Amino acid sequence: MKTASGMATPKNIKRLVLTLTLLCYSMALILPGLVAREPNNYGYTSSLGYECLLFGWITIFGGPGYFLPWLANLFYLPGLLLWLLPARPPRWGAIFPVIGLGLATLVFRIETIMVNEAGHRVAVRPGIGAWLWMASFAMLLSGFLGPQDWKPTAETQTAAEE
Repeated sequence: MKTASGMATPKNIKRLVLTLTLLCYSMALILPGLVAREPNNYGYTSSLGYECLLFGWITIFGGPGYFLPWLANLFYLPGLLLWLLPARPPRWGAIFPVIGLGLATLVFRIETIMVNEAGHRVAVRPGIGAWLWMASFAMLLSGFLGPQDWKPTAETQTAAEE
């Protein structure tokens, strides 16, 4: 995966960043995103990441404090698509993971969530899924902010073709 001089090729760097960001995001979907702070009478223990993703948009009715963290997902996709461009990703593409990460950190402001149709609320904290979700934005951001000297040399081109 490295050239004779020990340098990673741009193609390999793109693969590594893509693999890490998608791995973090995928794991975040199957792990608890929000976890109850203490036992409660309503049977709520946690919300998995995919539940937060699928139903997070509904929180627009609960106020911006709940809806803003979910909006981070809308900035992940364009950043990921820019990263997938066949050429060197544009440095300005870093704005998408920066905004997404900023919005994602607002999950720490969520103190309670409604757990049933009667309006009962439970105190929650971010779970491991929330941390992995934010890590996926950080991984994507690191790719955009990494080395930008992606001009292929004869040596890197030969190694990339092998």
